[in-house]
Amino acid sequence: MSSSEKAPQIFAVLSVLSISLWSAASYDSLRDLRALRPAMLPNGSSAHDEVPSDASSDFLSRALLSSIADSRGLIILTTVNCGMVDFAVNWARSIQRQGIKSFLIICYDDKCMEILTQVFPHNVARAPPEKQISSAATKWLDKNFISLCKERPYFFREILLRGFSVLFNDVDMVWRKNVVNHLGNGKRIVLQLDNPHAHHFCGCFQYFPVAPESFMLIQEWERQMQREEMQRKDYGDQEGLNRAVKEMQRNFTVHVLPQKLFPSGRGFFGVARPHPSERLTPEERQQVVAVHANWIIGRERKKAQLEKYGLWLLSAEEDSFSPKFCVK
Repeated sequence: MSSSEKAPQIFAVLSVLSISLWSAASYDSLRDLRALRPAMLPNGSSAHDEVPSDASSDFLSRALLSSIADSRGLIILTTVNCGMVDFAVNWARSIQRQGIKSFLIICYDDKCMEILTQVFPHNVARAPPEKQISSAATKWLDKNFISLCKERPYFFREILLRGFSVLFNDVDMVWRKNVVNHLGNGKRIVLQLDNPHAHHFCGCFQYFPVAPESFMLIQEWERQMQREEMQRKDYGDQEGLNRAVKEMQRNFTVHVLPQKLFPSGRGFFGVARPHPSERLTPEERQQVVAVHANWIIGRERKKAQLEKYGLWLLSAEEDSFSPKFCVK
């Protein structure tokens, strides 16, 4: 047997051993490894030649993802319903300003899909019908907000299973500089702090490479959210994410973004009484890479703050995409 023929077999053995060392108990099966293997093989075969049998839905084709992904196989993702459609356009425009086109917007309803297809015909996908939620604008911890947030792990896994890494942003984020430059070597999970004093992560910014650790954390995250449901507590996705990170920390660590470059909305906008260490000087504010309009409840208040700081980037025509017609 030639060395080129042995390489896939050696890789498979090493991969199985690696997963066992990380935490065999965290996997229900090796199904995710089968999806990773084509993307990692050094034999020249493409990572995106076929849809993995373990993908639970065909709403995302590899052809679509391949047409969007950058040269590293990265998909920059947000999810949105019609009630926040103008924020999705604003988010995408901020990314395009960095010379980046590798973004994907997943729409939860038909009206949202109709609007965004007009603006970004090659960068949108319709969520499966079973994932549909109300088209009304979301507010923190309302039913729509919770439903939207809790679907995130599903979409992350679907992209990873097709051999692409995923960088997720909340729809009310704005890029001021190239965020991708702050992902390190691209091989570790990257998260943003929401409350640095409590070491509490925000679900607004998550980077998952095509790696076993990503599947492990996503699986534990979903388990924690199911536990919340059984206890009749519904916090969306963020509490479950933080418990999952804590649970997984004995197996691996995540990379944490620097607070001054990726502040919470509380720190950047000075709302909700930020801790003195979170406040930014004018010079520090100029260095911020991405702004998140969290800690501000209500879409119009979020928009007003973004406008105040020159972060609302829509043209007059695009700004007419008012979500008011989405609400029945």
